[in-house]
Amino acid sequence: MKEQKRRYIGSQKVYNEIMNKTTDEMKVYIKKVFGVMGFTELNFKKVDQRHILLNSVYKEEKIMLLFNIYKNDLDVELKEVKEFIDGMSDSGIKKGILITTSDFTKDSYNYIKNFNENYSILLLNKDKFLKIIENRGLFPTGEEIDEMIESKISKRHKNWDKYKKAAMSKGKVKSYIALSIYLIIAAWYTTFTVYYMVISGLILAFAVITFLLNRREEEEDTIDFEKLLNDM
Repeated sequence: MKEQKRRYIGSQKVYNEIMNKTTDEMKVYIKKVFGVMGFTELNFKKVDQRHILLNSVYKEEKIMLLFNIYKNDLDVELKEVKEFIDGMSDSGIKKGILITTSDFTKDSYNYIKNFNENYSILLLNKDKFLKIIENRGLFPTGEEIDEMIESKISKRHKNWDKYKKAAMSKGKVKSYIALSIYLIIAAWYTTFTVYYMVISGLILAFAVITFLLNRREEEEDTIDFEKLLNDM
C-alpha cells in the first residue's frame, strides 16, 4: 500500500507538470519521452493549446502521433479519432498513436477494436501514458516523492493549526461564555439538567483556556516584536 501511495503521488506530480506546460515545453517533453522509447525523426505538424500532432519513425516504420491535452472530465470523442485516421490516410501512414491526458469515450474504444486491419491504431489514456513514463525512468525519484509526502503532511498540520487557531481565537471567548450561561439557564427547564450543566462547564473551561492561550500569544508576540526592533 505504501508503494502504491508513492506511485500515485509521483503520477499526480507528473500529470500536474504536463498540464501546466506551455506548448513549447510540451514539444520538448514529447521529444524526451518518445525519444527514450526509441522514436526518431519527430516532426511536428500541428501545435496548439490542446493538440500536438507529429510524424515519427519507430523501427523504420512511419507512425503518426496525436497528443490531446484534455482535463480529466473531457474525453476524446469518436469524431476526433476518425479525423486522426483521415489525417493518417492523407499522409499515407498506416500506424498511429493517440495519447490523451484524460480518456477516450466508449465509442472510440469500440471503433478501434473493430477497425479496418489496414491501419493499426493505439489508444493511450492518462493512466497508460503515465505508466509508460514511469517504466521509462522519467518519474520523480524516491527522494522527491518523500519530500512531496512530507510537504503534504506539513500542509495538513498547518491546516489543523489554522482551524485550531480559528476555534480558539480571542473573539470566540465571549461567545463561549454566552453559550455556557445559556445552557445553565436552559438546564433548569429540561429533564437533562445534569447533562446541560456538564456541557456548560466544559464550554466555560474551554473559554478560559482560549482566553489564557490568547493572553500568552499576545505576550509572546510583544516580546518577539521588541526583539526584532532591538536587532535592527
